[in-house]
Amino acid sequence: MGKGDKTRQDILHKVAVLFNEKGYAATSMHDITRVTGIQRGGIYNHFASKEELAIETFTYACSVLAQQLSQSIRCQKTAFEQFKVIATSFAELYTQNSLFPCGCQVLNTAVEAKRQMLPLRHKAQEAMSQLKQLIVQTMLEAIKQGDLPASIDTDAVVAIFISTLEGAMLLSVLYDDSAYLHHAVRHLHWYIDTLALNSHSST
Repeated sequence: MGKGDKTRQDILHKVAVLFNEKGYAATSMHDITRVTGIQRGGIYNHFASKEELAIETFTYACSVLAQQLSQSIRCQKTAFEQFKVIATSFAELYTQNSLFPCGCQVLNTAVEAKRQMLPLRHKAQEAMSQLKQLIVQTMLEAIKQGDLPASIDTDAVVAIFISTLEGAMLLSVLYDDSAYLHHAVRHLHWYIDTLALNSHSST
């Protein structure tokens, strides 16, 4: 990686934390130059505008999440174990990674960009759709392996799964207490085990 690429990566990393903490609209170019230590001209050397920087930063943050989930999944032997570790890994990203001290980038971006910055809102939709697709594909593989019932409503499970994690994320950030996320993960593991028991009892 060349010097320019390293500088760009450093900007993305630092600004990801800043945007997630303050929000895109409330973050000024002065804030950006302060946290990066790079003058405005240097920032614009790498990004044509603040809007472009926002989109690139969001994409970078999502790539960190995707990489962590992918690494965790690869360590599991069965799709059923992968399904459970998605919840664990998602929570750990926000409790152990300094890039996300203020909660889920996707959730925060979706809320802020609801009525403005439509390109960023579309990016948030894409990121959430990818997470949903990962969960569904993992469930379908677990069904194929006989660990989940074929009758399972994957759309409903995905909704419960993501809503539980994101709701716990909100409470953890609001009260600065990761216990809410830990409770959510334990509940989802119990929920997944219950689905598996239903599968075995029907065979």
